[in-house]
Amino acid sequence: MKQPAGGRRIGARPAVAAGWALSLRVAGMGSNLLFHLLVARRVGVDGAGLFYLALASANVASTLGRLGMENALLRRVAVCAAEEDWRSIGALFRAGARITLLGSAVQGLLLWVVAAPLAAALGEGAELTATFRWMALAVVPLSLVSVGADGLRGLGHLRTSIACQEVGVPLAGSIAIFSFGTIHGPIIAVWAQTIAFTLMAALCGLACLRVLHGREGRGGQRPSGRALLASGLPLMWASLLTFLPQAFCIYLLGGMFGRDEVGRFGISTRLAGLVSFSLLAANLASKQRFAQLHAVHEPARLRAAAISATRFSLRIALPLGAAFLLFPRALLGLAGEGFVSAAPVLSILVGGQLFNVATGGVGALLMMSGHEKDLRTSVAVSTVAALVLAALFLPVHGALGAGIAVAGGGVVQNVLGTIFVRRRLGFYLWPVRSRHHA
Repeated sequence: MKQPAGGRRIGARPAVAAGWALSLRVAGMGSNLLFHLLVARRVGVDGAGLFYLALASANVASTLGRLGMENALLRRVAVCAAEEDWRSIGALFRAGARITLLGSAVQGLLLWVVAAPLAAALGEGAELTATFRWMALAVVPLSLVSVGADGLRGLGHLRTSIACQEVGVPLAGSIAIFSFGTIHGPIIAVWAQTIAFTLMAALCGLACLRVLHGREGRGGQRPSGRALLASGLPLMWASLLTFLPQAFCIYLLGGMFGRDEVGRFGISTRLAGLVSFSLLAANLASKQRFAQLHAVHEPARLRAAAISATRFSLRIALPLGAAFLLFPRALLGLAGEGFVSAAPVLSILVGGQLFNVATGGVGALLMMSGHEKDLRTSVAVSTVAALVLAALFLPVHGALGAGIAVAGGGVVQNVLGTIFVRRRLGFYLWPVRSRHHA
């Protein structure tokens, strides 16, 4: 059996790779926490609300602009790497970069154009318009970082990928905020984020060029950009639908309750996301192997790899989640006194993240095994559920209602993902030995 690029054995336990990923993810978690706490303390609840409105808009624009290239590139590069088909890998990287650059440039320009009417629709004026327009500059580098990092993961260069995307972006952003000195206002957070994305996009590009240098002469037929785009589009809709409930809640909160409530919800979602960082680390380490093991028809090893990753995630997430549930006010107090009232919101979001970790990386499995339609179905149903919950609870309860909607939608998505994994791949990801596989 061939080894993937870098000599990594396809059957290697993902928990071992996830151990390396965890070290960098811990650094990334600390850097990310530092960045968002600096933003919160520097600009306050009011300014944080404007920043998170702009960041949500940039994420939507970037998701549309990438056209699913990040996941399509990861999956196809991982399979080609297992076969040492460097000719195809080089063609995939070039096609993915061209599609991403063009698509994200169009979306960034569109965000700049609609900035004023979008701000007006949210009941804001020139300050939010300027924030949106500055954030539009971040769409292209944000997209390139995402696609480049996933391409590196497909090649098995997990540490470089995480170092650029998970550690480098928030760390560079934090340094930029410090460097602005006495400048105040939400615009400094947007400038810092844009600078960080730009620097890390350049580093990702250099890392990709270094890996590919001198190797592209080996391999078979070059894949077409059209085929890569056809593979990416279903994944783009799944990614967009995954993020849509949170973006919808942010916009609705901004329009109905004002920027302060957006700031409280925004910092709560960032803190709650730390609970599931172990699952993200395991998924980052495992996606390449999931694709390769499925491609060589090794269902038993695929199941073992997936369950090992789930066990790894739970061991980290359970004690961390317990700390968040016991001391939500103290954690929010790190961001500033104005955020402490969001403690119930944080608790609800943490509960949703713990359920997410317990069900395992069902989305990653479906995506890397070629079952995009099932993933898209689960995401679409969960998005509808989240939007219904938001319509019911958010107008009455504000950020608390938004937390219920986002957490509830995540539960629905993971339940459906679990059902689809069992139906398509024949196993559950629960970290216990079932009678069916005994």
